[in-house]
Amino acid sequence: MIKKHKFKKDRKSKKKIYNFFGAVKRFFHKLFQNNRNKNTFEGVVEVFSSGVILVKIENNKNIFIQKQYSQNALNGDTVIVKLLDEKSKFGETCGQIIDIIKRKNVFFVGTVVFVDDFSFLDVSDRKIFYPIKLLKNDKSIDKHRVKVKVFEYPTEKNQFFLCKVVEVFGIAGTHEAEMNTIIAEYNLNKNFDKELLQKVDRISISVDKELKNRKDYRNVFTVTIDPENSKDFDDALSIKKLENEHFEIGVHIADVSYFVREKTPLDKEAYDRSTSVYLVDRVIPMLPERLCNDLCSLIPNKDRLTMSIIFEIDKSGKIFNEWIGETIINSNKRMTYEEAQQGIENSEHEFHEVLSVLNEIAQSLRNERIQNGAINFEFEDVNFSVDCENNLVMDNTKCEESHHLVEEFMLLANKRIAEYVHNISKDNIHKPVFIYRIHDYPDIQKIHEFSRQIKKFGITINEDIDTFSSSLNNMLLEIKDSPNKNILSTLAVRTMQRAEYTIEPRGHYGLAFKHYTHFTSPIRRYVDITVHRLLKKYLHGDYCYNKEYYDDICRHANEQELIATDVERESIKFKLTEMLKNHIGEKCVGTVSGLAEFGIFVELNEYKCDGLIRFAEYKDDYFVLDRVNSRVFGKYTGNTYEVGDLLNVVIKDCDVEKRLIDLMFV
Repeated sequence: MIKKHKFKKDRKSKKKIYNFFGAVKRFFHKLFQNNRNKNTFEGVVEVFSSGVILVKIENNKNIFIQKQYSQNALNGDTVIVKLLDEKSKFGETCGQIIDIIKRKNVFFVGTVVFVDDFSFLDVSDRKIFYPIKLLKNDKSIDKHRVKVKVFEYPTEKNQFFLCKVVEVFGIAGTHEAEMNTIIAEYNLNKNFDKELLQKVDRISISVDKELKNRKDYRNVFTVTIDPENSKDFDDALSIKKLENEHFEIGVHIADVSYFVREKTPLDKEAYDRSTSVYLVDRVIPMLPERLCNDLCSLIPNKDRLTMSIIFEIDKSGKIFNEWIGETIINSNKRMTYEEAQQGIENSEHEFHEVLSVLNEIAQSLRNERIQNGAINFEFEDVNFSVDCENNLVMDNTKCEESHHLVEEFMLLANKRIAEYVHNISKDNIHKPVFIYRIHDYPDIQKIHEFSRQIKKFGITINEDIDTFSSSLNNMLLEIKDSPNKNILSTLAVRTMQRAEYTIEPRGHYGLAFKHYTHFTSPIRRYVDITVHRLLKKYLHGDYCYNKEYYDDICRHANEQELIATDVERESIKFKLTEMLKNHIGEKCVGTVSGLAEFGIFVELNEYKCDGLIRFAEYKDDYFVLDRVNSRVFGKYTGNTYEVGDLLNVVIKDCDVEKRLIDLMFV
């Protein structure tokens, strides 16, 4: 019989041997990496629906891969590529994939279909060129939406995936099945870990203890103004008139960082999610409900912990003093935008006086911002939701003064917080790190293309980059009541760069701010929590310089923000496609919104969604995409189509599962 202490000793010896050989393996791997051929690079595969395969390597260079050299790599896979001594027909350097380091797709989502008694998965992703075969042929889930896990990837011998069903969502085309499919397609986590929720349930606040370190604003009139269907309130405004006729305006933001402590399981979960995701019928929150709808939410008549910036300001928007720090508030009133608008307009309203002052200051701030070059985009805002039977509801939302009131004070807070930290950086030899929300200057070529497109509407614009924003504002004012307002505004937006998070303070072009951050929505954005944490450090003279850590937060937040946008868009597109299935054959007016080699995208003016006119449907003409002049023309008919053209179309078909609307010319 082996003694217990002898068994432990043997186990420790084995562990040392494993560790030794592991270290040797890592050493030789590193040696191989360091001595790798200079013509060999690590990169990420990008597959196009046309079948073209590229590998994006360092400095955003593209390597063209012929299919026989692809090693069956898939879109998003991380690979090692070796350069070849040849060029593609497009001029790119050719390469050969010699190793697949990491697969991006471990799961797929789609519809089960049976072919000759074998089950396959039909996916909407046009970048997947291999059949997806299921391990088990279960006819009970035929035509069901499912999630599958990959067990075998395509090889030279077997040109297909072999997968196992891990989750069944329901019959394809039904509301719940399609919503869960969209969520799974983007690998979103709907639920929180039970153990994590139990820990959150045990969280409490000691107001008396916190008062020692915070300013008490519970006796100052404070209000939250949000949409009617909001459940979490992470920003509030306080107002107090001073003896010198100035006003003390407080922008109070939920102190989520008090509850979400760095490097805890809750923090990791918030980081992974990075943002709340809003589908047409539900929200996938960044934080558990107890936090976002209770402890962190600035509910009326409840003591709440906040991070605040307090301004001494006059009605013209001139700031005389400001203070930043930790506070406690107790909101007096929860208002909707509609109620706040009534309060502004109606002199008999209980809160007319304070709302009027807030509105007057907000209008002053807005006017100054636009005069400084901020771009004043105003779209016809359509709010999509569902009723109790999951039917789509479309409401045109009018953007009124109450919306601008809240927006301007949030913009001011974000701007001044960014300026505060940037000024700290100027006073330090080593620059403390911070997260900024930046928006780069538009691309000159895009401005030129925009200028060319709008000339057919009889509009000209100054293409000079220094005056483009003011010229654009003049155009937006000119088309305010035009039926072409939406398409012209959309074309203008396409000239803009995408706003993103970075540790580099490069300014915000669209808002005309030299420095800007996101400080005001920590319940739904992880970046804002991080900004609060850094701000607390800097207020106490504790400076942070870990650029790599915060750069990673920015990168991840940018990726998750794109996913959240796509998920919201796809959920709306599903409900629109479902609705329009009942309108097949209907004639509509639409605006050309995009051009491709395979067809014309048209936005249906009444339904605010895109459909596609497929060129393959027309055998009596051959359509050519003229990229230089951004137009499509029929080789035999001579018909020409450009972005912005109005067309009469017919709704030909709607594929609910693939969320596609097919149109035809009238």
